[in-house]
This record gives sequence, C-alpha cells and structure tokens, in this order.
Amino acid sequence: MTDNEIIRLKAPQIPAASEVLAKAFENDPVFSYIFPKEDETRIGKIKQLFLVSLRYSQLFDSIYTTDALKGVAIWIPPGKYPMGFWQTFQLALTMPFKLGWGGMGRGIGLFNKIEECHQECMSEPHWYLNVLGVDPAYQGQGVGGKLIEPILKQADGENLLCYLETDSEKNVSFYQKRGFQVVKSFDLPGSNLRLWGMRRELQG
Repeated sequence: MTDNEIIRLKAPQIPAASEVLAKAFENDPVFSYIFPKEDETRIGKIKQLFLVSLRYSQLFDSIYTTDALKGVAIWIPPGKYPMGFWQTFQLALTMPFKLGWGGMGRGIGLFNKIEECHQECMSEPHWYLNVLGVDPAYQGQGVGGKLIEPILKQADGENLLCYLETDSEKNVSFYQKRGFQVVKSFDLPGSNLRLWGMRRELQG
C-alpha cells in the first residue's frame, strides 16, 4: 500500500480529516466570509464545521482519502441530502456556541442560498460532492482528481448524475475536465462571493 492509495475514511480518522480540511480551506472565500480573518479562533471554527459534515457523511461510508490523509472527498449519496430533521436539530442546538452567532448567521444565509441553487439545478437522484479538499502541501499533485474518481465511476455504473458547488473559477476548469458543466452561477448579496453550481451527466 502506498501513501497515495485511495481508501474510504474510517471513523477514527475523522478528527485528523477535519484538520486537513481546515488547512485546505483556511483561505477559501466562503470560509473567509463566514469567519473573518481577524477572528483568531476561525481555524478552530472551520474545523468544527468539517467535524459535523464528516460525522454525518460517515453514516453513508462515502468519504474518501489517501492512505496518508493528503486530502478528503465527502460525497452524499442520492436521497440523503439535505440533512434530516434530527441532524439539523442537533446542529441548531450546538453550532451558535461553537461558531459564534455572527458566523452562524452568515453561514445559514450562505448555505440557504447554496441549497436553493442545488434544488433548482438537480431534480433527479444524484451523488453530491459536498467537500473536496487537499492539504496545501500536496495540492497540484493530482490528489483531488484521484479522490473523486471512485464515486464518479460508481455513478456512471449506477446511471446516476453528480452535482457540486464551487466558489473558485480555477476549480470550475478542474471539474470540467472530469465531466462537470456549469448549470448556474450566482453572487451572494452583501459579499464578494460568486459560486458555480455544476452537474455531471452520465459519461460514456
């Protein structure tokens, strides 16, 4: 086994995976909007958000990483997004104390807009790429593309579509090379954020 082998994330790896994702998204426009850079606790808050996402997604055994935890791809299977009532209720109870009311408010507004775009773009059953992040030390080495390959192949075998959002124009071209196409873009009022919704039709 090499440190580049793609494997499913195991539950004990979740804390380490959240740290990898926090580093990967430290300077991401979305997280800079939710948690301004002058907030000295922002990295811990970003990590907390990823802990929630990882723990929920782990229920479906559809999180991929490398043997050396160079990056993480979080997929949500068809029919499992958005989160159910109980998960949402737990999140609502705990997040304001962990993220702060300001970050919670900005996050809710943003994710409501993202979910609105998601519903407009995808009425069919589909796999949802919730998060793809690579440790900055390993970016540009093809890790991200390898991390999403297993579900892309599975989706084609199951005759299912795939969907994602990105806040980076550079990432748009990365996903286009893997069969995704932009179906909607939107700006978040009151911010400098622009996001692209992308869907992937069946390949071959």
